[in-house]
Amino acid sequence: MPLSNYYNIVKAVMIEQQLEFEEVLVKPSQENTYLDKSPMGKVPCLETEQGFLTETAVILNYLDSLGKQPSFYPGDSFARAKVE
Repeated sequence: MPLSNYYNIVKAVMIEQQLEFEEVLVKPSQENTYLDKSPMGKVPCLETEQGFLTETAVILNYLDSLGKQPSFYPGDSFARAKVE
C-alpha cells in the first residue's frame, strides 16, 4: 500500500526524536469509525492519551515538543512561523 508523504514525515520525526510509537497502517476513509478519529478522513492521524491529532503541521509541532533531541524548529518566533 503506498503511503502518504505526510505520513512519512510524521514517522521520520517520531524516529528522529526517539519517540516510542505503534504504527497502524490505514487508508484514508469516510467510514464512521475512522471519521470519529479523523473528521476529514485523512492520514496521518495520531492517537494520544488526550485524544486524536490529524493535521500534519499540528502533529509535527506536538511531536517536536515531546522529543528527546533538539527541536527541529528555530527558536526565533518569525523564523518558526515561516517553517510552520
